[in-house]
Amino acid sequence: NTTDPSPDDVNGHGTHIGGIIASQNSTYPGVAYGVRALINAKAGGDADGYDGGGGSMTDSDAMACIEWALNGNPYGAEVINFSFGSSTPNDDTPLARFWDAVVSHQHVVSTIAAGNSGSALRTLYSPSIAPNAISVANVQDQETLSRSDDTIRPSSSRGPTAGGRKKPDLAAPGTSILSTNNNWEGSNPDWVSYTGTSMAAPHVAGAAALLISAGVSDPLAVKALLINTAEDK
Repeated sequence: NTTDPSPDDVNGHGTHIGGIIASQNSTYPGVAYGVRALINAKAGGDADGYDGGGGSMTDSDAMACIEWALNGNPYGAEVINFSFGSSTPNDDTPLARFWDAVVSHQHVVSTIAAGNSGSALRTLYSPSIAPNAISVANVQDQETLSRSDDTIRPSSSRGPTAGGRKKPDLAAPGTSILSTNNNWEGSNPDWVSYTGTSMAAPHVAGAAALLISAGVSDPLAVKALLINTAEDK
């Protein structure tokens, strides 16, 4: 990408998300444990090279990475997670239209982080506003097994979209999520905890991958099945 030319994850964000989807560790398995392949396409950059903090991404880099994930490697993505976005006052953006095309023309399930600008109304990020994509909010599970105390985290962006469309589509665990650490060498921990809708979206991507492996091939059918079997929080 044009912001950060290093092929490495110098921020930690992408590595953490990849682990949520596909970690093969038996103690901390990813949602889609045993997945055939994980395609890591680096579209964003972190110029200071430090873990955590903000990053940046151009729409053109994002589009180029998605095109490569779909057609430029031996596997071809069946599910794509995009844990990135920016605030918008509009009901439509060029990047949201691109993601709609990924779903409707490339027939690929797409999960996108809703954003972390809650809890006022209409705080959703683009491109999570894309109609056919799955916009994912952040559930705070209070670190209990019971779902009875689960709530939407206050920082999680809220809908509706600027035009009044119902989003986000789903919410998933995104608070204090333990996953893979990019800076694991030496005495550093293999696992770190992050919070945000960025961590929630890959939970849904992993669930979508499991549905596809079970034979549900239509991305809109996958989306409908996930929504219709979710609890109303």
